[in-house]
Amino acid sequence: MRDLAGALLRIQPVARGVERRGDAGQRDLADWLLQLKGAVAEPPSRELKRLVGRIDRIHDVSERLVDAAAEEEAGEAGRGVRSPNRVTGSVLTERKVFGREKECGEVISRLVDCPENACSSALPVVAIVGHGGMGKTTVAQFVYNDERIEQKFDIKAWVCVWDRSDAAELTREILQSIGGPDDTLYGDNSAKLDILQAKLEVLVRSKRFLLVLDDVWNDEAKMELENKDLWRKVLAPLRSAGRGSKILVTTRMKLVARYLNSTHVVSLDVLGSSDCWLLLKEAALGGESKDIPPDLQEIGRTIAAKAKGSPLVSKALGQMLRNTRIISTYLDTFSDALHTAAYFQGAVGFNEINW
Repeated sequence: MRDLAGALLRIQPVARGVERRGDAGQRDLADWLLQLKGAVAEPPSRELKRLVGRIDRIHDVSERLVDAAAEEEAGEAGRGVRSPNRVTGSVLTERKVFGREKECGEVISRLVDCPENACSSALPVVAIVGHGGMGKTTVAQFVYNDERIEQKFDIKAWVCVWDRSDAAELTREILQSIGGPDDTLYGDNSAKLDILQAKLEVLVRSKRFLLVLDDVWNDEAKMELENKDLWRKVLAPLRSAGRGSKILVTTRMKLVARYLNSTHVVSLDVLGSSDCWLLLKEAALGGESKDIPPDLQEIGRTIAAKAKGSPLVSKALGQMLRNTRIISTYLDTFSDALHTAAYFQGAVGFNEINW
């Protein structure tokens, strides 16, 4: 069992590296976990040495993933790196939000509580700013689906901007999100910008409209003036919207919040360790309600502290524990998974684990 523990510990660093690669890293991590699932699913009493060998071969793959993550992290530090093929939507992907209740409340207040006579003719922009993995999209989704938002706005639209930098394409995305009886026009890539914008202007006229622009980036191939001009064109038809209309933006870049003339910025910082534990537990249990003994809670909190306040890492660690539950024939509860962590602590020393 000590050899097995050692082999498992050698693959732990991959989670920290792969999570930085965004959606691409998550797909690689999923493939990697499937390999691990196949290896650990064999009971330890059956050819343990062969099992350790399989885990070590998986570790070789994990090292390549970490190397790729390190290269991307070096690039992101200087200029920001977009996850390939990123797509988000307004539908809630999490059962509840952990550690972001204050920020959610602040955003909702800024969107809802502005008195009608205090709202200018230009649409106020609220920006959620934070590093990758801080939960910007999750906060925006909870805000978008909040009952107070539903009651306040006549029309809502959600657009994942990501790498889109064409005014006609962005306008088409807004129209598609709003929908309507004439939406065959929106799928026509040949439709000109002025036609699309005229349609958008009519749809939102005198309506209280909320537009969410998720994952907005600065197009570094363009001058700042060009980026500003892009958004000036895209948002021009919204001047016809009713008073009280708002725009909510999520971005990693304060620069984006500035050139969109954000009237208020909500910054997402790291989570506290107790919130990381709650998020890890939620991911590990898959929403199930189970009592966890105090001693095992302490182990779980120690693991959660390794997330360094990152919601994405906390969730990844919880999912790894959940996979430990699922893939082992004798680890069928979360408590058993934490008992295994406790075994590793006793066998090789918990502080030796390089998370």
